[in-house]
Amino acid sequence: MGDHPRDRILETTRALLDRQAGMRPVTIGQVAAAAHVSRATVYRYFSDRTALLQAAGATNGTVQRPVDPRGRIIEAAFEVFAERGLHAATLADIANRAGLTLSGLHWHFKNKDELVAGVAESLPILSTMMQEALRAQMGDVDLETQLTHIATVGLRMMAHRRSALRLIIFEAGVHPDVAQFGRTHTIGRMLPMLAGLFELHARRGTLRPGSARARAQAFAGMLITLALLRPAFDDLLEPDDEETIREYVQIMLRGVLAAPEGA
Repeated sequence: MGDHPRDRILETTRALLDRQAGMRPVTIGQVAAAAHVSRATVYRYFSDRTALLQAAGATNGTVQRPVDPRGRIIEAAFEVFAERGLHAATLADIANRAGLTLSGLHWHFKNKDELVAGVAESLPILSTMMQEALRAQMGDVDLETQLTHIATVGLRMMAHRRSALRLIIFEAGVHPDVAQFGRTHTIGRMLPMLAGLFELHARRGTLRPGSARARAQAFAGMLITLALLRPAFDDLLEPDDEETIREYVQIMLRGVLAAPEGA
């Protein structure tokens, strides 16, 4: 069995898959116990059970890697970024993980900057934010509905990419190139769009005057904190994400809704 924790986890997962032969699902807890590591260690390398089974090569039809080379490269990039950090990850590492040659990777992405941009564009939260911004401009939706939709998509995405999220956030204060990635491709695009929603609804009089930026960072901060706290502190958190999202939205709205006339 490999000495590196990730290798040991993967070998253990494959052994459990072979032993259980689809009769019972392989769980994170089983893998951690059999590999003699903590659940937190498993989650350090794999954002969730699906990511673990993908890496282990499970072929049950629900966790297969993308077939197209570009999709494989992006998935491999997420994995390598999560393990080694965005700054230290190399294109050769990513090509090897994707099962391609370096020249095969360069056919789709000329350099690391292009690959990082492609990884960011694959995040569903960006298209969701743009969709909600358009709906708000058309005036056919309330802020509660919009925040609920954004939180649902965002939390699901961050749970799936938890390891990469954690490392990128922590690296941003150390490596300028990682901070620039965040400004250009992720948080630097998301926060202004979210602030724009608050500004638009405030202009319509449904919110009291206040900083749209502060509201955007407060709402995003709640979701990011939740994604980072799971799974290490899962037993201390509300287990139902839908309930958590409803409460987060209400916390925001009760603090920023305009007071009734005459109050």
